[in-house]
Amino acid sequence: MFQIRWLKALKSTNTVVSSDHHRSLIMGSDIVYHVINRANARMQIFDEDKDYMLFEKVLEEAKEKFDMRILSYCIMPNHWHLALYPKTDGSLQLFMRWLSMTQTGRWHSQHKSIGSGHLYQERYKSFLLQAINRS
Repeated sequence: MFQIRWLKALKSTNTVVSSDHHRSLIMGSDIVYHVINRANARMQIFDEDKDYMLFEKVLEEAKEKFDMRILSYCIMPNHWHLALYPKTDGSLQLFMRWLSMTQTGRWHSQHKSIGSGHLYQERYKSFLLQAINRS
């Protein structure tokens, strides 16, 4: 069954949002990032409600642990999207490492597949989101 879950939508403003791939290892605060990660081999990792709930629980724990502003998120059957607004420089990497590692471990535990390999095909991807005023 195909499901999409949204926490909340970004508020409509008089701005247009554009995205540029951010390749630098230095990630600052006061910037909104679009972050994505896809399952290994495009495998469907969100099959049942419990899979979505597990990710949402880990996401909430990560938010509290790293004081991250989560503007929105979308969970698809084989990947997810996050709109994140870090409060401090460097916190995006720490947040994403903890989120990915914790969710991977708990997913494997829930599916009795511990030790069977990677859950995600690679490190997460992040893109800068920049507000552009419409005149």
